[in-house]
Amino acid sequence: MLPPTSENIIRKPEILFEALFVRSRDALLIIDSDCMIVDANRMAARLLRTDRRVLAGSSCDVFFNISGLPGLLEASELIDSWTPPVARMLKNFPDTGFDMRVIKLRPQDDKSLYALQLDSLSAERASFLQLREDVLNANSQAEKERMLRRQLQVANEKLSAFAYRAAHDLRGPLRRIRVALDFHRKYSKSEDNSLEALSLAQDSTVELELMVDNLLEYSKRTSQALVRQQINLTDVLHPAIRLVDQQDLPPDWIGIDPMPVVNADPGLLTIVFRNLISNAVKYRAPDRLLNVHIRAETLGDCLQVSVTDNGRGFSEDSAVRIFKLFERAHSGVDGAGIGLATCDELVQNHGWTIEAEGRVNEGASFLISIPWKDVV
Repeated sequence: MLPPTSENIIRKPEILFEALFVRSRDALLIIDSDCMIVDANRMAARLLRTDRRVLAGSSCDVFFNISGLPGLLEASELIDSWTPPVARMLKNFPDTGFDMRVIKLRPQDDKSLYALQLDSLSAERASFLQLREDVLNANSQAEKERMLRRQLQVANEKLSAFAYRAAHDLRGPLRRIRVALDFHRKYSKSEDNSLEALSLAQDSTVELELMVDNLLEYSKRTSQALVRQQINLTDVLHPAIRLVDQQDLPPDWIGIDPMPVVNADPGLLTIVFRNLISNAVKYRAPDRLLNVHIRAETLGDCLQVSVTDNGRGFSEDSAVRIFKLFERAHSGVDGAGIGLATCDELVQNHGWTIEAEGRVNEGASFLISIPWKDVV
């Protein structure tokens, strides 16, 4: 008997088909351009858990999702080689996955036939595919969050622009009302209660004008871009103190400990400390001399700068509320309830935090926590 030379095999193509297709250890299907199964070998029948005779003439869609398969067929014609593998799951056995790849066949009758190889997914490849899907989902979610942040930023910018415009446009009419009331009060000859009513109206317009001015300042400052630089907090505190009304205050009313150098916006920090120190002056106790102390100390993973006074203080339930816009701890003192909201916004813009501690008639402390990464 002659050995199986290539010449003998060529004379008997059925032997070649038997060796390379039917008895192959790879699961193979022969399909046409409509994704219909023309033939299947034993390993494919075993993987798909279906008899070979049933597979022939069936659509691939019966066994797995064929989305993308027509594209693979077209790709195999272009590259004239095996396409990259694509992961799929069996419809009737969702726990069974496989990789599929395609190569274009060249039969003698020029039919459009393709070999479809099915490889069982290894545990490592299945884990990789799951990881890739998780990463894609995470990236998609992150992109959605970035879009939402951009939309929120645009909305905030529009809201800030509206607040600025509204506050700016209200100042003129309010000022004219105040001037008119002042003129009427000064030159009116009336001796009835109208003068008292005019006085009340005038005081109300002054208060409203102050609120609008503060709202305008809040809008301008909180939307201002942050420009960081290395600065000693002492160089911020002294200008802030000079901006405070110090009438009727003792000469040694404020003390400052040595301060650190930080990476921050000096202009915005000046506003923060001016508001905190002004608050201490505004809410000083009537029965004792004001004393304000500013210090810096280590506190775990941050440096804490505190502004402490011996003034009127506030109740425990006011500690969070006073940082909200138009909220105030004391109703008997002039103010618009915007200063501490400005402080909170500007401190948060730095990536820092601010909180308040106080007790009624015992004073208050405002604590700014600065991460060590911003401390030089």
